[in-house]
Amino acid sequence: MQSVAVKTKNTSKQGQKNIVLLILHIAGEILLFVFLSLLLKWMNPTANIPYYRQGPQFCMVLGTVIIMLLITGLLPHFFKSFLYGFGQTDCGDRNIYTKCLLSVKTAILTSLISGLLATTVSVMDILSRSDVEKHVGLFLSVASTGFLYGIIIAILLMPLYLRLKAKTL
Repeated sequence: MQSVAVKTKNTSKQGQKNIVLLILHIAGEILLFVFLSLLLKWMNPTANIPYYRQGPQFCMVLGTVIIMLLITGLLPHFFKSFLYGFGQTDCGDRNIYTKCLLSVKTAILTSLISGLLATTVSVMDILSRSDVEKHVGLFLSVASTGFLYGIIIAILLMPLYLRLKAKTL
């Protein structure tokens, strides 16, 4: 009877730890995105932002994913996950599969969150301008490409995630 109470207490602590890690993950992504936005603005302050953002938005989404995987130490596991997910390589260690699964999950979440942040920043920039009355649709379509890139990255990584999930079960 006592071991059931200890297990319940441990799972409660693990749940609280997961929530704290999720909050830190989101805060880290926001800080990385703000840093990359300021860096791009510093590199070319005279660029016409709505037309200029389409290329750098993809770089910002992909760059945020790579930087987040580097910070969490999951980048090597992310690359190994392609071997274990689609290759003939079988590692046999459940811990490695779990870390590979976590790295792919982190990449998916990071791409979605950074894409949404890119779209939000672009829309706020467009709405702060006074010369967009004629081409609002064009400006907003360019602004929404950040989230589109995040969704595309998540869709491309989803089969890998599902294959690794099947191997960990």
